[in-house]
Amino acid sequence: MRNIVLTIIALTATLTAQSINRVQFRTLPGNLIEITYSLADSEPKGIYSIELMASLDGGYSFPISPSSVTGDVGIVRGSGRKAILWKVLDDLPALTTEALVFKVAGRNRNTVGAIFRSLVIGNRLTKRLSNGVTLYAGQYLTTRFEDPTFTELVSDGMLQAGPQGRVGLRITNVPFIYKFEGLARVWELGYPDSTLQQLRLLSYGNESYSGETLRLYQLGAAASVSYTPLPVFGLFLPYVGGGAAIWRHSIGSQPNSELSAVNSTSLFVEVGLQANLRRWLKLTLGGRQYYLAPRYDSRETFFELGVHFY
Repeated sequence: MRNIVLTIIALTATLTAQSINRVQFRTLPGNLIEITYSLADSEPKGIYSIELMASLDGGYSFPISPSSVTGDVGIVRGSGRKAILWKVLDDLPALTTEALVFKVAGRNRNTVGAIFRSLVIGNRLTKRLSNGVTLYAGQYLTTRFEDPTFTELVSDGMLQAGPQGRVGLRITNVPFIYKFEGLARVWELGYPDSTLQQLRLLSYGNESYSGETLRLYQLGAAASVSYTPLPVFGLFLPYVGGGAAIWRHSIGSQPNSELSAVNSTSLFVEVGLQANLRRWLKLTLGGRQYYLAPRYDSRETFFELGVHFY
């Protein structure tokens, strides 16, 4: 091989935590030069485009893209130590310079498969910001009951919202979210006197009793699992899922009324959007539809504000 003095420049890329470093070379028999480099990335199964470029003017420009190369060049999969073999004189038979400079450049290759994988399992930033345990409390925004049997009793104006809220524990492991929560809804009854007399008889055993205000209390517990189909750069986390709830409905002046208490179970589907305000502060807006309740189904929207631990 001719006596060629080689200077190697590595271009370090930082796209999504990718970097090229530890670039080294050595000459081999057969007019070969072996260039080795390390490709570091937090996604070890990533796909990258690696390019080898050469300069004959000491690195001011790189017009030469070697074609007589084999090894880890072009489409490269996975991180780690890589090697390129370049048969220099096959591409540059009249090479006379003693200052051949070349560089190794790389970038992430956004293939359809890579994009799909990011959407399905979540990107690294989404996982870093979202994974962990969140303690949250929230408030109902709207609640609508749906059952023809009880249309007149639960129509607008008949039930006036009192204190309502939700507290819970959320475990996030992208692409899944697990929730365990306690639910409470209190309604002031705006029923006609004839209906209230029947309810007083049911609650107190005396339809003429009027010493205390009647309320509808709904206390429940729920568990659900959701899937995050479209993590968006870690800032927002849409989700869709479902679960089951256990409710205790009672009418009286206190939630522990036993005379009018009814227990029921129901299934629900839920959609929502979590916003990562800070790594430790999460805001969630969501909606839920209950099904298969023995008394009535309901639809609700809510918000939750949580403190995140990781």
